[in-house]
Amino acid sequence: MKTANWILAAVTSGSIAIASASAQGDVKDLNAIIRSLAPIEYLPEHSGKPPQPSIDLDIQFEINKATLLPQAVTQLRELGQALQSNALRNKTIEIAGHTDATGSASYNKKLSLRRARSVADYLTREYTIDPKRLTVVGHGEDRLKEPLQPASAVNRRVEIITTGVVAGNKPSRQRATGPQSAAREEENGAGTWSNLLEDSNGAQQLLQRAEAEGELRVIVGLAAPQQESAQSQGWRNLNDYIRDLQEQAIDKLGWTNINELVRYEFTPAMAMSVDAAQLQQLLEGDVVAQVFEDQLHSPSLSKSVPLIGLPSGRSGGGVAGHAVAVLDTGVDASHPFLKGKVIAEVCFSSNKQRRGAVIRSACPSGDLMQIGPGAARPCDPAYGCAHGTHVAGIV
Repeated sequence: MKTANWILAAVTSGSIAIASASAQGDVKDLNAIIRSLAPIEYLPEHSGKPPQPSIDLDIQFEINKATLLPQAVTQLRELGQALQSNALRNKTIEIAGHTDATGSASYNKKLSLRRARSVADYLTREYTIDPKRLTVVGHGEDRLKEPLQPASAVNRRVEIITTGVVAGNKPSRQRATGPQSAAREEENGAGTWSNLLEDSNGAQQLLQRAEAEGELRVIVGLAAPQQESAQSQGWRNLNDYIRDLQEQAIDKLGWTNINELVRYEFTPAMAMSVDAAQLQQLLEGDVVAQVFEDQLHSPSLSKSVPLIGLPSGRSGGGVAGHAVAVLDTGVDASHPFLKGKVIAEVCFSSNKQRRGAVIRSACPSGDLMQIGPGAARPCDPAYGCAHGTHVAGIV
């Protein structure tokens, strides 16, 4: 799965962290809102209930009022278009208002509720969003984003939360079988952010794009191996078993020339470019267990815990003597907090041309993967690599 560039460094103590370098207070664009409210399902899937998808928006109001300022329109336009998108048009949404801690708690709660209602009214009026999809709530100062800075402007925000699916539009759990199935299940309009074997409408949309664009990138997940099965059939280790699964899938598909095939070493999955006919074959056959559109995604702290499957840190006994991996956007090993404590460095990045934009590897060597001293050096600020040293220093 292609993401923004990740830098991995191992330090001698602390906790695992995956974080984003995105700035606070900026206008979140259409794609950022969709990524946050309709996140892609990651491979492999982990146990545990994931948090409700949400995003904080900086929507400006008149002081002590619920009247929207003109500069709020830019952010509301992006939000309105996102809620109209295929990925979100069948989702129910909660609009939650938050204030800072200045003023009385009762006043702040009432003000935050009125501001949430103003946002909901704007969306229904300007973007014809069905009011039945929207609920509003005012938290006031009860959920400060920066509790140590109760008067900070960062606490004044509007939180948008995905709460469920519109009644009558719950996606079917049956596998898609191409355009005919998509026509019968038109209500399953989750877009292409989910497993396309369970999202027939998204599968139909991707097929149409493949026909129009010639080919596109997908990630396919294979059936997860059972350790006892691998041992009984003579495979030396899990990597051998995964490679065998990949070979079996390619043989069953009968593909002799797969463009830009990527075989994952530690995950039973592959990524490749496919045309419409090949995509149709993936959707109709029993060769793979999951099909996702391969898209660029930014690092996000809200998704890191479900992604790594680690709901809490080690309990009791501390972390002395343990090595801890920090997955982030680069680490300055010469920083006073870290000097002499970084014991290993690895860089994973991307090098791809897509829609006219060239994405070059952020690894110091220019390779897609680099291992050794200096590999986790912070990348160019243009990539947003200003966060990893901070996190590793906390660790």
